Amino acid sequence: MATCKIGIIENFKFFSSIIKADLESKKGFEVVGIGVNHRNLQETLKGNIPDIIIIDIIHTYHSGVKLIKKARKLFPGVPFLVISANLEVFDDFEHYGVAGIIYADDFSGDLIQAIHTICERKLWFSEQGKVSILSNTKNKNSKALTKRELEVLKHFCDGFTYKEIGMKLFISARTVETHKKNIMSKLKLNSKAELIKYGARNFYSTN
Repeated sequence: MATCKIGIIENFKFFSSIIKADLESKKGFEVVGIGVNHRNLQETLKGNIPDIIIIDIIHTYHSGVKLIKKARKLFPGVPFLVISANLEVFDDFEHYGVAGIIYADDFSGDLIQAIHTICERKLWFSEQGKVSILSNTKNKNSKALTKRELEVLKHFCDGFTYKEIGMKLFISARTVETHKKNIMSKLKLNSKAELIKYGARNFYSTN
């Protein structure tokens, strides 16, 4: 496995040093830059392009969404892993390239797993995240999904692409997309975030 290059946006050096030491004690991780904000991170990277950027919005003097929006402009193709204390944030962040969320009481192992997953270009949520992001879907009226639609939904919520889901189910990527549209129509969902919330409730809340 290739080394995963990591950038960190963290306002306090004490916490960034802990995160850096923890990550670099594991094989396959290299922290290539640390900044107190998006611009400072860009300066410390010295031309390196990270595979993932960890953004701690707990220890920030600014709005988390505002910081993420600014970072997205500087790093347009880099997935973000957000450290947050708020369980109700995915709706706000999904449009800005946030591929996963670590919460304040998650474990170090969750951080490692999240980075591995996101570096493979998949979404990642801790178990409590999978449960917590579903709250506003509980009262939706929905028609029953077919067995195939449920399979597609579960694979989608596990972070697989259209192509990967198609290969698993022996159908085309276009057929997967059609199933997704049908699922969203039946469940009266309006966004990818709502689809993930629904899937989190049905497939992960009992883990």
